[in-house]
Amino acid sequence: MSLASTDFAVVERPKTNSRIFAHPRWDAIPVGAALLHCAYFFGMFYLFPRVPLWVMLILGFIYSVSISWNINGISDNFIHNPYFRSPLLNRLFSIMESTTVGFSQVFYECIHMRHHKGNADRPDGHGGTIDWISIYKHGHEGEAEHPLAYTFLSFFREDPKTVFKELKRKDPREACWGVTELALFVSAFVVLGILNWRYICFLLPFWYLGHCLSYLNGYYRHYGGNPDEPIAWGVSAYGKLYNWTWFFNGYHAEHHFRPKVHWTRMQALRDQIIEQQRKAGVRVIKVPHALGFLDPNLPPHDRSKVSVKRSPFAFRIPTQH
Repeated sequence: MSLASTDFAVVERPKTNSRIFAHPRWDAIPVGAALLHCAYFFGMFYLFPRVPLWVMLILGFIYSVSISWNINGISDNFIHNPYFRSPLLNRLFSIMESTTVGFSQVFYECIHMRHHKGNADRPDGHGGTIDWISIYKHGHEGEAEHPLAYTFLSFFREDPKTVFKELKRKDPREACWGVTELALFVSAFVVLGILNWRYICFLLPFWYLGHCLSYLNGYYRHYGGNPDEPIAWGVSAYGKLYNWTWFFNGYHAEHHFRPKVHWTRMQALRDQIIEQQRKAGVRVIKVPHALGFLDPNLPPHDRSKVSVKRSPFAFRIPTQH
């Protein structure tokens, strides 16, 4: 990391006297949102035989959007600043997240930390990237991959064996928990399918779409950023409604620059570094990241091409970006 990234911007970590929360009690909001999301997930199963199909289609689409909302807001913040003092509560929350969104939170944490380690880096001479989900990994000539390919194919590209090996190397116990979470969420889907096979056929396309929307969100959080400049690694969007509802997911350049800064302190961080950001040319878009393709100053994809470097039939571990 260049000197510029350690030269300034020290944001005091918020303190709390709460016996439950490890950080400010504001974390009760994302925790409550996660609980409601879990209830919504199982509530769809209850409503499926009781409401018209057109209502379920609307509810299914909302679930798809909520997967991206959870991964990029609730789950992302939980990785960097676990919500609870109690390790048991953090573990139970992780299991709940895994079931609700349909992936292992522990596996996601491993993939996400690699994302921060590589910061959407470009491929090396052998075509490899530190960041397993870099938007440049499957691109051409140093350009980002086409957004449609990244959005709809990334779902199939992750290698659970690689993630497991990385987890096992660092902490065998966490690797076992990751596998346990995978087994639990798959078991939940299987049970729902046994109870009502029509429902699981209805749910799976929306589950897939939800993770695609998460990849879409992740794509435009880095497209147009500068992989070689720490303060400009990410792309930010400062819409108030977007950030209030997505737990300051929009402050992505700031998040990559200082990943441990609590979500309630992102504005304070930006206030400190705004002049340095302007000098470095940090990219800012006016729309939420998932709608980044609507940005009027979107860089062209002239040399981007659709490519598939792994079998689309490989089992994957959904990720966050």
